[in-house]
Amino acid sequence: MKSFNSEARSRLKDDKDDRDVQQYQLMHHVIFDRNSSEGAWVLKEIPFGIEFVKNATITSVNYGRLDGNDARKIKINDTEALTKGFVTCRLCGKSTSSTHLIHEAKDYHYGYCKHRNTKYKPGETNDVFEEVYFFREMHTEILKIILPVQEFNTEADIRMFQAGLELGLKRYFKGNPGHIRVLSYREFNRQTDKFDRFLLFYDTIPGGTGYLKQLFAHEEFSLLLRESYEAIRDCTCQLDGHDGCYKCIYSYGNQYNRADLSRKKAEEWFERI
Repeated sequence: MKSFNSEARSRLKDDKDDRDVQQYQLMHHVIFDRNSSEGAWVLKEIPFGIEFVKNATITSVNYGRLDGNDARKIKINDTEALTKGFVTCRLCGKSTSSTHLIHEAKDYHYGYCKHRNTKYKPGETNDVFEEVYFFREMHTEILKIILPVQEFNTEADIRMFQAGLELGLKRYFKGNPGHIRVLSYREFNRQTDKFDRFLLFYDTIPGGTGYLKQLFAHEEFSLLLRESYEAIRDCTCQLDGHDGCYKCIYSYGNQYNRADLSRKKAEEWFERI
């Protein structure tokens, strides 16, 4: 493997403190081994419950930059994604998802590439470029949280409930269990012909560590929910007229979705559950 960079781009500079933030479209596709399900707990009053699956495969796919606008779109699990993904030269291997910002053919290739004068044209198939998606696959255990569709019917609602669960997770384990992550998940229900909504707790350590199995005991998960509720209910940010802060529902992970978060609304949901 070889790495190339121009002198100008590789030189360290401190002329500005701001970082260039680029957002990419990531989707997670999950396959559950139904034979490894250890059962489920469900509330009768509202359609809310948990299921523990010992063996699951999570495939995380990067479909390219979110601001790309120069390619056809396809629909994946009811979500639109650009077909181009990462445009990659078949010879030199240079790959980019920023084709909407590139104007010269040479920027699609490394300097030694014999195709350096060939420019990518969106939607055109040839022997020089290939459109690819990047992905990684992980086998682990999952705690599946079933959400009531009538209550959590928007992405904003789900983000808010997720923020509350992440807070409860930290308080339950008396620290941040960095290897436990939460992701929003949609699963097509053939009986209703609609997508059901879930939140998934998954262990980033392959095979799992047993933390999620511990939470599957309904007494323990009820304790986590209570930790979430009490932390949100008692947060002092409300005394200053704020509807959320880093002590309750704000975190680094939801920094781009602050407008969707409300401490007061999260308190109402967790109190009901």
